[in-house]
Amino acid sequence: MQRLQLYGRRITPKLTAHSAYHVHWHLDHKGFFNQKALFEFSELILCKSPVEALTWWCQGYTNVAAIMGFSGFSEEHLSILRSSLVRLIYFAFGTSRPELDEVYRIAHLLADSSIEVRLVLFPQGLDGNRFASTVSDPDKALSRVLKDALMLPERTGGNHDC
Repeated sequence: MQRLQLYGRRITPKLTAHSAYHVHWHLDHKGFFNQKALFEFSELILCKSPVEALTWWCQGYTNVAAIMGFSGFSEEHLSILRSSLVRLIYFAFGTSRPELDEVYRIAHLLADSSIEVRLVLFPQGLDGNRFASTVSDPDKALSRVLKDALMLPERTGGNHDC
């Protein structure tokens, strides 16, 4: 088996001021985690990491894929998306300023395609994994945030710096 990318998440509190909670090892191939979902579904939940994607998968959402880190979206990802069956993407990256900036950047890149973009808003700045671990019924809670996802305008240019 050839490994194309690896991802790790610290499960204990930071040990030093500069410890990283998320670690991504990228090799030559970028692609998506669970890339086959892009060619099986017209609606896709796109996450920033495989752990996030697996959180959705465990609740029955198999139409989920991930990139390796919220800033890991490349021209290769764009090309794969444009050739896929996907016509609606739910971005489930999280709501930190850098994550939101990246969602808007990707939405801008997709503006000329026929792919609609929505933003999943998790409460209190949580990501999907942390959100699902704080609620008593993760399936119901994830379903609710998906249903309430914010539709982004077709053209996300204008005053926003992408």
